[in-house]
Amino acid sequence: MYKFDKLTVCLDMYGCANRCRHCRLGFSPKKDMNETVLVTVAKKFGPFTRKLEICDWYREPDYNKGYKWLWQLTTALSDNKKVHSQQVNCWRAVRDEEYIPWLKSLGLKTGLITLYGNSMTTDYYIGRKGAYSDTLRTMDFLIKNGIAPCLQIYVNKDSIRELADIAELLKENNYEYRCQRFGGRFSVYIKQGVCDGENVKLYDLRLTSDDVDRIPEYLINETKRYMRAKNTEEIFGKTGGELFRELTADKSTENLAEKSPVFYVDNNLDVFPSISAPTPSWHLGNLKYSDINDIVKNYTENRTKAQRVRLNTPISEIVGAVGNPNCDRLFKREDYIIYMLNKYCKETNG
Repeated sequence: MYKFDKLTVCLDMYGCANRCRHCRLGFSPKKDMNETVLVTVAKKFGPFTRKLEICDWYREPDYNKGYKWLWQLTTALSDNKKVHSQQVNCWRAVRDEEYIPWLKSLGLKTGLITLYGNSMTTDYYIGRKGAYSDTLRTMDFLIKNGIAPCLQIYVNKDSIRELADIAELLKENNYEYRCQRFGGRFSVYIKQGVCDGENVKLYDLRLTSDDVDRIPEYLINETKRYMRAKNTEEIFGKTGGELFRELTADKSTENLAEKSPVFYVDNNLDVFPSISAPTPSWHLGNLKYSDINDIVKNYTENRTKAQRVRLNTPISEIVGAVGNPNCDRLFKREDYIIYMLNKYCKETNG
């Protein structure tokens, strides 16, 4: 029997309060799952790994009101002591006064939260009225409890003009000094979403090289520090055209099966590797109808369409078939490769 070094299995048990327009996971109908499925999943996957970790979410943590009990259950089902994700659920933070102190009790030192621009823009992209206000209030709650906020700001062409306002807001609220007072360190960085899931629909809003010069110097410098990046290319990548020329000269293939993978299990019990959005090209099987041995082999032996294509088709052929040599949008190399792979699987019979 094949054994992974570590296997993390994440279930979409209760969905998410948001409908983020950049979501790399895509949208799915909300349907709650019974907590007993966690035990079933642990029993099915346990024999295939030396270390098992079970999570009740893969969109936003702690959305269900029973989040404390679910944490205890998933911790008991996991082989190692779990560390709570840095990702903080802002929706819950402003509606449940016990939530942030509970995170503190688990040892959380840094809390990850997200903005997309000013109030209207953030609410629009998160897909929920009041999301901007929830985020700012959560930052205050985190600091009050001795947890340093780490703010990620997603940027597109339609929001880049608002970054100066955000930079000024951060300075006015003095987050850096307030965190230093309890020995923490406030962090902020900017990023583009990967071109996957819902974010594919925002392709036309991806940054071009001229946009980078419009980003406030403060945010560029803070992003370089956080990402340990030497320049903006390491932050935003190259144009699709540059990557097209590089990769059409690259004859390599790749085995995408890892020794310590993460699997997603949706609310229909369909299983996918976490490499990309849960789509048919990445489908490993269904826990209700498929044999667990086949699900694992579909991953380890690269049987999904996307894995099979990447293993057997040179990246030069994939990019040459569906890429755009004149693309001026910015991509990180690995993000671009997955974007091309998904496009190739969708548009060809590879």
